[in-house]
Amino acid sequence: MSSTSVETAPRAPGISRRGAYARLRETDNDDPASDAAARRRRERAETIERINTKIHALLWVGIAVATVYYTNLWNVVFSSDSKAVG
Repeated sequence: MSSTSVETAPRAPGISRRGAYARLRETDNDDPASDAAARRRRERAETIERINTKIHALLWVGIAVATVYYTNLWNVVFSSDSKAVG
């Protein structure tokens, strides 16, 4: 029985004995296959975002064209019988 041994509480991950923080790994798995999978997920998310942007742009252009068509904007602007004030 040793009277000098003192049990210490477990330290949180990333904290060294001196109290300074140590750099943690970004992922728990250092497998290159997981890095490739993460890259594929990121690329797929970026591709989906680009497609989503294109769809929204097409939607807004379609709404603008429909508004011009259904309000007969060109005839109202260029051949209106009303006189301009001035």
